[in-house]
Amino acid sequence: MAEQPLDLELLGTVVEEYQVEARVGAVRIGGERLSVDLVLDQPWQEDVEELAWTHVRIDADGVLGWELAGTPGPDVTHVELHDEHPVLRLHTEISDSVYVRGAPPEPELLAYRLRVLVESETGGWYPPSECFHRLDDLPAHLAGGRGLLARGPRGLIDGIARLLTEAGVTADVVPGRHPRRRHVTDGGPPPRLLDLGAAGHVVATSFAAHGELPVQPVL
Repeated sequence: MAEQPLDLELLGTVVEEYQVEARVGAVRIGGERLSVDLVLDQPWQEDVEELAWTHVRIDADGVLGWELAGTPGPDVTHVELHDEHPVLRLHTEISDSVYVRGAPPEPELLAYRLRVLVESETGGWYPPSECFHRLDDLPAHLAGGRGLLARGPRGLIDGIARLLTEAGVTADVVPGRHPRRRHVTDGGPPPRLLDLGAAGHVVATSFAAHGELPVQPVL
């Protein structure tokens, strides 16, 4: 039987609202293409038509990045496709750097506020360890009053620079040329993010799903 196209939004509805148990069965990578096989287990509910458990394949083209749990790993808690998301900023915004000159009066407090800023601005999707040059001894680095402090998306670095200025520290922002992570360079479609919840995510320019759902929602 030929594979049937599958609407990703409908797949997400079935996984989340009908509590279908889904997990990553396999991941295949070739060039800028990635395929994720999801194993969907049948729930037993009165308001769905019961079918055997099935496999669904999600193909991603123009892959820029991905983080997926190994097999066996966490369940796929939801399937959501995003055109805007904090992770996408790492692939779309120019990555700038900020250097500091001068020590703040309270380096430990400033270090705490900087970490909170990064976590709140990125929704926890951009780890501070990837942003700050010396996260392990950030207060001491600030107290030293000189050197590279952080790299990241332009909007985030601008926020860090403002916070430094408010604390009495001179912030020198050095513009970059490219985003921190892989990005579209040929004027093609913008990247999108496929969020699989606890199982991970994929960033690519297009997504398509094929297969059959283990349940059919009753409309």
